[in-house]
Amino acid sequence: MLGKPGLGSNPRQRTGLPILSKTFAQAPHQVRNNPANHLQAKEALTVLQQTKGNQYVARQLKSVPQQDEKTIPVQRQADDEATRAIEEVIADPDVPGLTVAVAKEINQLIANRQRQEALNVLIEFLDQDGQIDQTLLQGGRMGYSRGVSGEGVATPPGYNRDPATGERRARPTPVRIGPAAFRRGLTWLYTSVLHEYQHVQQFQQPGAKGTTGQRALGWLIERQEVEAYATEILNSRTTGLYYQPRLMRITWGRLHNDHWLPLGRKSRRLLNDLYVRAHTMAQEAVGEDIRLPFRPAR
Repeated sequence: MLGKPGLGSNPRQRTGLPILSKTFAQAPHQVRNNPANHLQAKEALTVLQQTKGNQYVARQLKSVPQQDEKTIPVQRQADDEATRAIEEVIADPDVPGLTVAVAKEINQLIANRQRQEALNVLIEFLDQDGQIDQTLLQGGRMGYSRGVSGEGVATPPGYNRDPATGERRARPTPVRIGPAAFRRGLTWLYTSVLHEYQHVQQFQQPGAKGTTGQRALGWLIERQEVEAYATEILNSRTTGLYYQPRLMRITWGRLHNDHWLPLGRKSRRLLNDLYVRAHTMAQEAVGEDIRLPFRPAR
C-alpha cells in the first residue's frame, strides 16, 4: 500500500458518507447529476445540519432575503449549499479516491492549463487523505515540467546518515510530472502521481541504492518499475484505472513487456507474487474477451 497508513485508511476520509447514505434513497452522485431528483428543502437542510452544523445553517438562512412563495429562496439556497456539502465528502464516481469537489477543481484547473496548480491540489488532498506523505517530497510537492518526456520522473534524492544509528536516510525526493500525465484525463494523472510516489518510497527503504534512470543498474531499474506499475494496478479501483480497460491495457503492457520480460530469473522469483496479483486484477479489469500476456516465474 502507498502512503502513510495506506490508501484510504485515514479515519478522516469521507466521514460524511454514512450520514448521506442514510439521508438519500439513491446514490448521492446520482442525486447530484439528475436535476429531476434535486433535494427538497427539508432534506437539504438536514444534510447541512449534519455536515456543517446548526449554526452554519442558521447563518446561511438568515442571509437569504425572503421573497414570494414561488421563488422559495431558502430552498434554492439550501439546495446549492447541500450540493456543495455533498461534493466535499462523496467519492467521485469516476475517480473514487478523490471527492467530487476535488475532482471537479482539478479538472477545471487542467482545462485552464494550470497544470502546476492542478498538481498542487491533488498532492495536498492525497496527503490530507493519508494516501501519500508530502514530507517525502522535495518542497512538499511534485513539480510540473514540460521537459519531462514521459509521465514523470523521480530524481535520486541523496542520503544523510543518522548520527545516532548510523543508518542512511533519504532526503526528500525531487519529482517532476510531465505533459504526458495530463493527456488521458484525471485518472491517468492520479495513477501517474502514485507511480512516482512509489519510487519515492523505494528510496526510503533501508539499504536502498540506485534509482530509476541509472543505466549502470539496469536490473534495479526494472525491479523498481515492475513494483511501481504493479502498485498502480493494485490501487486501480482507487484511481479509477480499473474502470478504464484501455488505460489498464497500456499499464499492463508497460509492466509486462517493458520491465518484466527483461528481468532475470532471480528478480522474477522475488517479484513473482506481486506480478501475479497485478495480473489478476488487470485481467479482471479488461474482461475475459481480452487475454493479457502473462509469464510468471518458474
